[in-house]
Amino acid sequence: MEKQTIIIHSADNNNENQFQAKLGVYRMERSGNLRELNIWNRTIHPKMGTKDPLGEALTDYFIQLLKERGGRLLLTVGNASFVVQALNGKYSLNGKQLPRKRISYVLGKVLYKSVFEDDVTKLIMYSHDLIETPQEVTYVLENRMPYYFYRRATGRTEVRLNVVRVGDKECAIEIGDGVWGTMSFADIKSFCLAYDQRSNRTNKWSRISPAELYERTTGKSMDINSSDYKVLISFLEQNRTQKIVEERAKKLVMDIAKKYDNIEVLSKADTLTMLIKGRENYWRVEGNANNISSQLGRQNVRSYVLQDHEWQGPICIDNANTHSSLGDQLVARALPMMNDHILAKMISTVSSYAKESEVDNYTFDTVISYLESEGYEKVQSL
Repeated sequence: MEKQTIIIHSADNNNENQFQAKLGVYRMERSGNLRELNIWNRTIHPKMGTKDPLGEALTDYFIQLLKERGGRLLLTVGNASFVVQALNGKYSLNGKQLPRKRISYVLGKVLYKSVFEDDVTKLIMYSHDLIETPQEVTYVLENRMPYYFYRRATGRTEVRLNVVRVGDKECAIEIGDGVWGTMSFADIKSFCLAYDQRSNRTNKWSRISPAELYERTTGKSMDINSSDYKVLISFLEQNRTQKIVEERAKKLVMDIAKKYDNIEVLSKADTLTMLIKGRENYWRVEGNANNISSQLGRQNVRSYVLQDHEWQGPICIDNANTHSSLGDQLVARALPMMNDHILAKMISTVSSYAKESEVDNYTFDTVISYLESEGYEKVQSL
């Protein structure tokens, strides 16, 4: 069955920062035949200013897709298949009746995951977890749970708490070193609402101190003058949001390099570089390694293309958003550069530098050796 390519733009909303996913939509006719339906809108842009810009955009995409197509549909999302049925305003996904928005949320999450995951079993299991788990709980399981508290000496401290599912409707929350409390799904939903910076609503979880958080989730008391409390505060400060952003930015860069054989991470002094083998040319994207997680401006990474034995550039490629980290920007450049035959058609500044296809003139190892001779070293971990 034919699948159509869906372009998913990254959360910095820049045209060249995009992922490609495969989606097929078919009408399941009474005769047993499948009739392919055309997908008119094949581009997804993030909804900036929302809690989950890309997640909400993916959900809205499928809401509109299902709204325009009733009856019984077969959707192939990546390598996974789903049956969606709409009858008298009621919807079901693989036989389970759910609201259309919920089905759209599940399909959107699976579509994005299919960009990085080919295993059909893992995609189906992921969809089952999404169906059975409230969206707020899925969010904290994937992104940790936001929390902030105030101290006289340091002011507001924003942290992210590790969350693990431990029951059908319960999760464990890591609030200290080896110290875990528990929350029901309902409490997690309330907690997320209390610490959503875009919401003015308050509830029983709003503005609670670390000691109160400990007591409510463990059922034990906490003396704020005790050494245990000092250890608790130390643990929370080690899980500051900025520190976690830094760890994730590093992980993102290394994970992409491990996933693709045509990407290599190198460094030279304070410069972090991603070397990319595209379909037509070799590319180099780099920035200051000390800013791996910092929210930067429009052109904080430099892009070069190898032409006639020389690196040409830097090439002007703007970030539409000034709040993406260096790690995000490096990866956002690297992925489309692997498909540089498309990139050159989209961005005029790229085509003005990459005038000839030279990827067959060198092996990947030769280009790596060339950079190593200039003082670059391979990076195994960040």
